[in-house]
Amino acid sequence: MLNESFFDLVCVLNSITTSELNDWKEGKLTLYLYEKRDVPYIIFQFGNWSLDVNINILKARNDKIAKWLASDSNLINLFLIDEATGILKAMRTISVSLDFAYEIRNICKMQLSYSAQNINKVIMQTIQEIPTDVMMRHNIQKYIVR
Repeated sequence: MLNESFFDLVCVLNSITTSELNDWKEGKLTLYLYEKRDVPYIIFQFGNWSLDVNINILKARNDKIAKWLASDSNLINLFLIDEATGILKAMRTISVSLDFAYEIRNICKMQLSYSAQNINKVIMQTIQEIPTDVMMRHNIQKYIVR
C-alpha cells in the first residue's frame, strides 16, 4: 500500500517458521527491481526465501498519486501476519536508496497513460509468464539492506 513514507508491504503467511520470523525481523534482505511494460516488480529476498510485489499506481486515490510521485521518501514498512490467527508477528522498517525509490516512481509515472484495468492485465500476464528467479536475474537495480 502506497503511503507518504513510500509504501507498506503486508505479508500474510501460514505456519510461519522461526527462520522466516527471524529473517523478517533482522535477517539479510536484498531487494531487486524488475520492470516489465511499465510495471515495477520489487522482489524481497530474505535468506533462502523471497516474495515479489508489484505496484499499480492507478489503484491509489487520484489526489494521492501526484503527491506520491513527487515525493522523495524512501521508507518501506514490512508487516508479517500469521494467516491462521491474523496476529501481527513481526514488523520492520527499511530505507532504500533514493535512486532505487526514484526508479520505482519513474516506472509508475509511465502507468498514467493507461487504465488501472490495463495495468492489472499486464501484471497478471507477467506473473504467469516470468518466474521470480528470472526477475531477480534480470533486475534493473539491486539494493542490499544494511
